Amino acid sequence: MIHSVSMQLHRATTSVLLALIASFTTLCNAADVEFTLRAYVDSVAIKPGALTEVWRYGGTLVTGNSDTVANLASSSIGPIIRVQQGDTLVVHFQNDLPEATNVHWHGLDIPAAQDGYATDLVAAGASRDITFTVLNPAGTYWFHPHPDMTTAHQVMKGLAGMIIVEDAAERALDLPSGALEIPMVLQDRSFTAKNQLIYAPSMTEMMIGWVGNTMMINGYIDTSFDVPTRVHRLRLLNGCNSRSFKLAWNDATPMMVIGNDGGLLSAPRSGGYLMLGPGERADVWADFSTLAVGSTRTLLSQAFHPGQSQGAIPNGAALTVATFSATSAQTETRTLPTSLVAIEQYLLKDAANPTTPRAWPIGFSNNEFTLNGGVFVDHGVAANEIVPCDTLEYIEITNIATTLRMAHPFHLHGRSLQVIERTNLSGNATAYANVVAGFNDSGWKDTFLIWPGERVRFLVRWSAFAGDYVYHCHLLEHEEMGMMRTVRIEPCPLLGDLNNDGAVNDADLALLLGGWGTAAGDVNADGSTDASDLSMLLGNWGA
Repeated sequence: MIHSVSMQLHRATTSVLLALIASFTTLCNAADVEFTLRAYVDSVAIKPGALTEVWRYGGTLVTGNSDTVANLASSSIGPIIRVQQGDTLVVHFQNDLPEATNVHWHGLDIPAAQDGYATDLVAAGASRDITFTVLNPAGTYWFHPHPDMTTAHQVMKGLAGMIIVEDAAERALDLPSGALEIPMVLQDRSFTAKNQLIYAPSMTEMMIGWVGNTMMINGYIDTSFDVPTRVHRLRLLNGCNSRSFKLAWNDATPMMVIGNDGGLLSAPRSGGYLMLGPGERADVWADFSTLAVGSTRTLLSQAFHPGQSQGAIPNGAALTVATFSATSAQTETRTLPTSLVAIEQYLLKDAANPTTPRAWPIGFSNNEFTLNGGVFVDHGVAANEIVPCDTLEYIEITNIATTLRMAHPFHLHGRSLQVIERTNLSGNATAYANVVAGFNDSGWKDTFLIWPGERVRFLVRWSAFAGDYVYHCHLLEHEEMGMMRTVRIEPCPLLGDLNNDGAVNDADLALLLGGWGTAAGDVNADGSTDASDLSMLLGNWGA
């Protein structure tokens, strides 16, 4: 009789716990931010005269703050998405393009299934829901298509958008915001006499990189900004297919960098110029408080030699990027912080392989660039491309190919890294000296320029998310030619996954409760199943 009552109580308790867990799961899966993201063909007024056909993203907010999704009127690019660290996003993606595409969330640490792997595509006319939690700190990130063999032309036609992450540490700094914050997506394009985009790269342009002859910012050819005499925050993103920039002010005002790819720096970094390769971002403190009303300051790209280049305005040519005109006098009280945010500094001695870096060299053979001795193979990995989860490792990239020597923007999906060494092994010393001071390697990076003849070494703690992510040259024509490889992150041990199905959920909870008081539901390997095991299982719920 007592045993029967005990079993009934146990079953009742189990039923109540499962009901509570179901409610808990519903709450955990609720979206903080929900929006639709539509990729579609549009016609916009970029130049006087005929409308220009573009492919673009359009966003519609479902749940979230009113400033979460900001579409750009008459622009060739997509919305600016603004979210908070810790937000869970649900994105209803609709592909209304005439071909397959996907969305890569450049710089964000998210599960591999949501990252936009090169062959994980959404067919024309189809849709997909994308869900992830924003783990990254405050910073300037972006999203763009990433289908194998078609990324370059899809991006060139307009498929790009910025995603801004905010957090408490950034808010405490009182950096310029609102009208004093200027997102700037830098791109170059070429147009026909009838205002249509031109993109039909020759083999030479595929090998060296396609460049346009018209500078655009945020999808507009008007690259001038009216500003009050205040400090501004410029969120710079190089969204070009292949053009890099050597950014400097025309009046020799120092370039004051406060952030890069993965968020704010630990302290501002001042320099005469800033190198910004395709895919890279930088946040700049732009102090216009000393400008007289009616005067201007111009953002230039100074001349440099990237190795091979071509085009009417080749990569490395001097050009005007943007002009800022002081149109109203306002009093400025904001001062540049001497320190910004705390950054965990990786140390080589803490890496799993401190003396033997994984080596992924850039090469050139059979008229194509290679990475790690090969080209892209769908989900194909070499032995040295299989890495342990949540482990700090030491990586080396070299660019010492003797044929077609040129700079490459290297991008790693799914994780931020820290550059710890640059060495010019065999490059032109004069050309290298003209750019090296502008590499913004402080803090968190996910994309960096590697110069001809250079070796770059970095530390990365691999994500806790298992799966296949790509790394590649972000010169998009090179990516399309196969200069892209896959890194496979092995699964971490998942405490609480009692049925070994790769997830911790109600099925595991039922097994744990069914083994209560025995070793059958033991999670923490102490030989029994009790409250400590339940706590550990719930801590990994949904993983």
